[in-house]
Amino acid sequence: MATTCPLRKALNEFSEEKLEVEDLAREFPNCQCEAAVSPNGSPGPVSKGEMLRLYLTAPSHLRVRKRDDLKKRAFKVASLKRAFAKGLSVCRLDRASPAEIAHTQESLHSVQVDINGDCGGLVGAIDFPVDCVRSCPDGTAPLCAYETPLDIQEDGSYLRPSHCDLVASIGGLSDEEKKASRDIVFNQMNQIGRLRDHRPDGEFDISTLVPKAAQK
Repeated sequence: MATTCPLRKALNEFSEEKLEVEDLAREFPNCQCEAAVSPNGSPGPVSKGEMLRLYLTAPSHLRVRKRDDLKKRAFKVASLKRAFAKGLSVCRLDRASPAEIAHTQESLHSVQVDINGDCGGLVGAIDFPVDCVRSCPDGTAPLCAYETPLDIQEDGSYLRPSHCDLVASIGGLSDEEKKASRDIVFNQMNQIGRLRDHRPDGEFDISTLVPKAAQK
């Protein structure tokens, strides 16, 4: 069972916010992303080549008080800071159903609106292959991509089985080392990934989920 796996036990504690990124990285260093036993109902460890989506929110990624604010660049190096603190939530696009993606978007929107009112919402996303965060030049620490399904139901299933967390792979990094890692990962995500904004684009449409302050 998953709870007998030390890494899965740690990831469960991490998902419950009982374990910090730093502690997880120290206990399981060097990107052991695919070593954990999967919970029942999860699609399995994040494998090479998978596409992930990081949703960009307001005001976490962009301060939105009026419509023109949506024209600003939402994805910045600072957006990756959470991967070294609490974990950076992403969605596994190759695994998630349209219903799960819709639920994920609605959940993120609700959280931002509850906290920030008319200034809270979704402002975009970046889609990228997991390889560009797991692979860094020598001397720069990569990130781990752990499967961390969320919203467990009474029957043991998950509303968000394809949820994943990006976290620092090595503990005890200096501020300079963290910045170097963020810079490399950010550049690779931009070079290989696809940045999406709030405007409808095929299957990607968050036009109804942008902050109300930008809809006025």
